[in-house]
Amino acid sequence: MRVVNTIREAEGLSRRLRDLDAEMPVVSILQQSANIIGTVVPFDACAVTSTDPSSLLPAGAAYIRMFPAESCGPYWDKEYLEPDVMSIAGLHEGGGAPQTLHRVTAGRPDRSSRHREILSGLGLDAQLRSTISTTAGCYGLVDLVRGEGEPDFTDDELVVVDLVRPAMADLLRTALARPQVGVDGLPTSSAVVIIGEGGDILSMTPQAKELISLIPEAVNTSDSSAFLNAIVHAIWARARFLAGGFDAPEASTRVALLDGQRVTLRGTCTRTPDGRMGHTVLTIEPTRTSELGPLVVAAHELTTREEEIVSLLLRGDSAQQISSGLEISIHTVRTHIRSIHDKMGISSRAELTRLFIDEEFLPNVDLIATSGAH
Repeated sequence: MRVVNTIREAEGLSRRLRDLDAEMPVVSILQQSANIIGTVVPFDACAVTSTDPSSLLPAGAAYIRMFPAESCGPYWDKEYLEPDVMSIAGLHEGGGAPQTLHRVTAGRPDRSSRHREILSGLGLDAQLRSTISTTAGCYGLVDLVRGEGEPDFTDDELVVVDLVRPAMADLLRTALARPQVGVDGLPTSSAVVIIGEGGDILSMTPQAKELISLIPEAVNTSDSSAFLNAIVHAIWARARFLAGGFDAPEASTRVALLDGQRVTLRGTCTRTPDGRMGHTVLTIEPTRTSELGPLVVAAHELTTREEEIVSLLLRGDSAQQISSGLEISIHTVRTHIRSIHDKMGISSRAELTRLFIDEEFLPNVDLIATSGAH
């Protein structure tokens, strides 16, 4: 009977999540999702964040409770510089299902550097982590923590979180697919941040300072002594991890700014003349619509065949040409096109083009070849 009740509770939470307005700011989606989950799975502290599905780095929006600003840098270090147990990458590779720190460490949470160096100092103990993901990609992280003396998360609570993950993923996927506003208002000159070997900001151009101030729900860094912006810190950590010879996705993330424009942040760790790791150079530039193709495909969960047809439509092929090239009937082509339109909420090739490509990139037909959607 308890299993039935647990499933019913999860179904109720999923309905509440699906009733949320997918057009609201992503940080509001994360906050309301955490609050809804908390009605059935109580917690004292949390970090519910969005991630770039390509790199698994933070993508701007985050809902944080009871983690002070000074813990944010060390928190991401345990994720990207010195990966700890239950990392985002590890969870996603394993399917993203919720795990608890006490179970993963066989009742020895002190084996986790995140627990030793961050949680215990804040009076926190039991931890549940899960990715917000689908087969198409990882869109965020749910990190729930309870205070010392509180019980570990139960099997039923893990089931609830696992069953509501698809609804949260749908909301974040939809947010990724929102049309980008123009880039006319973004700085046209170089936006560069220089980060020291210890993770402190040494300098930044005025353009970089302006763009960082537009990152939603981020700690904005105004000078070298201020706390490092969480996204910048995560990119710095990943860049140094890669420079150390370890395998990981590139040190970059795509972020939607408060004004609806998107920028891409990329980090590269330099080398000193004697070969040591040096400063990290972080660049910030407008994200071209063409770079968002894989995200749009994943967000709408197009099939492999639909991806092929989208590429051909963007190239300018007619339905008859697609039929001949793919050796399928014209009726099948039109059925696929209707399905693409329905999934993406569009009604014409012109609308499709605006979703994927800047005018200067119209000849590019390989935008979504590596999206991996099925």
